[in-house]
Amino acid sequence: MLNRSRNVICPTCQATNSWEGDPAPEEALHCQYCENFISTHRHYLESLVKGEVARVMARYADPDSAYQLSLLKQVLADQPSAGARL
Repeated sequence: MLNRSRNVICPTCQATNSWEGDPAPEEALHCQYCENFISTHRHYLESLVKGEVARVMARYADPDSAYQLSLLKQVLADQPSAGARL
C-alpha cells in the first residue's frame, strides 16, 4: 500500500528525508544533507497515488494465470454436472 511514513529519498544524494507534522500541500521538501529541492507535498501525494493505481491496474491487466486456472477449476467443480437431473 501507500508509503505512510512520508520518507522520501533525495534523488541527488540518496539520503532519507521527511516532512514534519502535517505539511501544507505546497510545502516544499529540501534535502537536509545536500539542500536540493525534492518535492512539494502535493506532488509527493499525487505520485504515490499514481504509482498505487498503476500497480493495481497492472495486477488486473496481467493476472496470474495459475491462480486464474485454479479459480476456474474450483468454480467448475462446484457446478452440478450438465447431465444430472434434479
